[in-house]
This record gives sequence, structure tokens and C-alpha cells, in this order.
Amino acid sequence: PPGPKPLPFIGNYLDLPKTKKWLTMDAWFKEHGDIVYYRIFGQGVLMLGSLKRCHDLFDKRASIYSSRPQLVML
Repeated sequence: PPGPKPLPFIGNYLDLPKTKKWLTMDAWFKEHGDIVYYRIFGQGVLMLGSLKRCHDLFDKRASIYSSRPQLVML
């Protein structure tokens, strides 16, 4: 999936501010679309920027993704 280009080892750690992260994430959605992927210290993070994308992944394809580890951020 599209997203900001990560740096080696630290990924996109420096791209996320300590406060008001949602402003950066909103800018990423505007630049990259409804699905944005970024990395923080080797951990991949997939963000969904619309209810339609959430519905597609969590309702229509729930059997595929239900056994994966969760990291939910609101």
C-alpha cells in the first residue's frame, strides 16, 4: 500500500510529531489515499482512512484478518 517513504531502522518515526498526530495522518490520507502504510522501528502500520475501507476489511474479509495481531488506534 502507498505511504510515506521510511528511513532505515527507524521507519517513519521522525515523520510523526509528538502531538496532534491526526494532522499528519490526515495529510497522508490526502496524499496517498484511503489506505496508508507506514513503519515504526520495523513494525508495519496500516491505516484506514474511510468507513468504506474499514467495512471492506473488517466485515467482508473478516475471516482472512481475524487471526492477525491487533494494534488499534483511534
